[in-house]
Amino acid sequence: MQKPITLFKALSDETRLRIVLLLKNDAMCVCEMTDMLHVSQPKLSKHLTKLKDLGFIHNYRQGRYMMYALSVDGFFNAVLEQTLQELKDDEVVKTDLSRISSCRVEGKSV
Repeated sequence: MQKPITLFKALSDETRLRIVLLLKNDAMCVCEMTDMLHVSQPKLSKHLTKLKDLGFIHNYRQGRYMMYALSVDGFFNAVLEQTLQELKDDEVVKTDLSRISSCRVEGKSV
């Protein structure tokens, strides 16, 4: 019972929900996410740390970038997939997802 409670508490914050919906598409670095979400780097880092501590995301180094990606978890991914379907017409989500190609760091292969 604790796993779903922890997940829903984590996703009850709009910024954390937006982060995981972006990471559902691909791994990203902090600079890309700050551009896409229009949030400060300290605020984003706080939310990334929370998600990482809960085991929902992980990070790894790629060159000079610290990349963040979703952790593999069937329950978590199922909830995200359903959430994305429910929010597919939400203006904030559509805007975030449309920024993915324009905000990717030039010259960085992900």
